[in-house]
This record gives sequence, C-alpha cells and structure tokens, in this order.
Amino acid sequence: VERLPFKPDGYNFWTWRGRKIHYVVQGEGFPIVLIHGFGASAFHWRYNIPELAKNYKVYAIDLLGFGWSEKAIIEYDAMIWRDQVVDFLKEVVKEPTVLVGNSLGGFTALVAAVGLPEQVVGLALLNSAGQFGDAKAKTTESEETFLQKFVLKPLKEVFQRVVLQVYINTSNVDDYLVESIKMPADDPNAGEVYY
Repeated sequence: VERLPFKPDGYNFWTWRGRKIHYVVQGEGFPIVLIHGFGASAFHWRYNIPELAKNYKVYAIDLLGFGWSEKAIIEYDAMIWRDQVVDFLKEVVKEPTVLVGNSLGGFTALVAAVGLPEQVVGLALLNSAGQFGDAKAKTTESEETFLQKFVLKPLKEVFQRVVLQVYINTSNVDDYLVESIKMPADDPNAGEVYY
C-alpha cells in the first residue's frame, strides 16, 4: 500500500493570524480537505492521501497546536480550529471542497461547513467528537497526573501502548506513526498546548 513519505521538516506552511500552519497537498482534481483528530497530524492520513490523490486534489492540514503547526500559547476552543479551517478554505483551497474530519477534526469540519456553506459542498465525519468542555473549568488532580504521564512526557513506549489501543489494525502502529506523534510533542509549548 502506498504511503505518504514522512518528512521530519513537514511539507507546506501557510501563515494564519501570524501563526505557522503545516499542510500537505497532493494530486489534481476536485479538492478534499482532511482534518485530523486530537493529538494527531496530517501524517495520520498517510495511507489516505496517496490513494485519494489519484483522483482528487487532497489537502491535509495540521490544526493549530498540533502536528507541525505552531504550538501557540492561547486560549483554545473548538471555534479557533473552525476559524482556521474556514480561512484555509478561503485563502489556500479557494474553490468548492469536501471536508473529511476524524474525531476532533470531525467536529471542526462540521462547524466549518456551517460557517462556509457556499464553499463546503460535502462532509464526511469519521468517529466525530463533540465540542470540548469549558476551557475555564478547573482540572482535577487525576487529570493533571494523566496529562503529565501521557502527554507531557512523550516517550516512544507510552505512545506505542496508547496508540495500539486506538488502532483496530495494530499493524498500522509503526515507527512512522510513532514519530508523527512524538516529534510534535517534543516542540516547545506542546505540553502546555495539549493541557
């Protein structure tokens, strides 16, 4: 099966609101925009991109705070990613498109489609998540312990164990996938952004 080549430095970058945003684009034809889930990146679409690019122009974007995009220290909520995707469609894609979102990316795709109905002509949600809870709510000690243990200390073994639980086909949990999670987690501010 063809796989998107892993590039440690990423593919393409777009500046959004003064922030560096990573994305992949491949193929020609009708555009499809792929939006990853929480803690993921464009590289999670590594098998989908080459296959879809045979017939479509495929974009895969890293949401602000994830993947190879900037880890901005801001107040995150679902609407920041909606605005990012809407502006990406207006400034980079510039034509009618289909949005495909997984988990957090599914919710982001849905609210972006509502905000830009003249450009989003189709929508696919894969295991879509709902809106995040109240960002101003206090966290409990157990949540902080979990985050410190599994997010703030991105060890390869921990990622493999966690990712193996998420992937039905565990043969997809390879060094490529682990590096696509581990590398962005090593970025400055990554722990604070995930928190």
